[in-house]
Amino acid sequence: MKKIIWIVTLLSSFLYSYNNEITYDNDRGLYIVVNEIINIRDEPTTKSDVLYQKYRGNMLLVDRASNGGWLQLENGKYIYKNGIKKLDPNNIFKLKIVVTNARIRSKPSVKNGVVVEDGLKKDSEVFAIEKIGKWYLLIDGNYIWANSVSLPE
Repeated sequence: MKKIIWIVTLLSSFLYSYNNEITYDNDRGLYIVVNEIINIRDEPTTKSDVLYQKYRGNMLLVDRASNGGWLQLENGKYIYKNGIKKLDPNNIFKLKIVVTNARIRSKPSVKNGVVVEDGLKKDSEVFAIEKIGKWYLLIDGNYIWANSVSLPE
């Protein structure tokens, strides 16, 4: 719950700081890394050196779009838009675990690594940002099988 409040506060502050600008960029906002690793670069090209990396579940503030699928972060550095997902605080929803041990996975497949080895216990809650087929993308960038959860009433 603290993470949700932090995300909503961060996104609200970010959007508020830009509310007086004349133009609006639909790519501006808070993003979550959904790939294992993504590279942050000084220029919007793969020829630019990698300055640092972000990992699954890390959050990024995007300032605006650049050319060719690149996004400029609030710190002026660049990231390619594959491997990240835009967060909308209005679309974050709570899920209730309905099985004894729900496995959290790094990708939406039973063949991919289990992130939480013992599984989440029945009646625990997790937060998701999107349903993708039979999987939910969780707010930390990992996945849970849809049959393991239900939407609370």
